[in-house]
Amino acid sequence: MQTTIAITAGAMMLSLLILVAGQNDWFHLTELATETVADIDFEDFLLQGILGFLLFAGGLGIKLPHLKDQNGRSPFSP
Repeated sequence: MQTTIAITAGAMMLSLLILVAGQNDWFHLTELATETVADIDFEDFLLQGILGFLLFAGGLGIKLPHLKDQNGRSPFSP
């Protein structure tokens, strides 16, 4: 069994357990989720948190030899 399949299956099982717990009022998940989402400053979260990771991940895909081949040429020119 591949690792990614095992992680996905585990996440699905945990999600189902959380759904069942929420439906049966085992935990006060609705209140907890509402409070957590309300406390997040999304502008700060996106600009200071997620944006840096996205830019870093995008930079990982850049191949330096390909940039060297593009020396002096515009990517928009024919």
